[in-house]
Amino acid sequence: MARWLLTWQGEQFGAEGRGQETLLPIVLHEFADTPSTFPAFIHLTSDLQATLRADTQRLPLLKTFDRPVRIIFGAGDPYLNPGVAEHFHEAFPASELFLLHKGHWPQLDGPEEVARLLLSVPVTTKH
Repeated sequence: MARWLLTWQGEQFGAEGRGQETLLPIVLHEFADTPSTFPAFIHLTSDLQATLRADTQRLPLLKTFDRPVRIIFGAGDPYLNPGVAEHFHEAFPASELFLLHKGHWPQLDGPEEVARLLLSVPVTTKH
């Protein structure tokens, strides 16, 4: 069941070569091991709707976060699409948005580009 779910999800999210090749073996191994992480994954996602409702109520708090935020999204992600990325960008006042020509897993499909963007975030100190 886990293999089917992960393969299907990878196809739905449009995983590019490295993403699908890298993610499936890692996650499948974790799901297949004893103890398995699969029950924890199912439990984590079982209350998704309630979590979304609770987190939505806290959205105004994000406007008070004044530290640098770098939002890096795959422009080709069919689920967490550029509209979701824009929503995050609007929520954080000190954010920068980078839409990469990648899918759902830009950190796997373009690790060098993501690393470059993450490592170039200005370091600030808060007094």
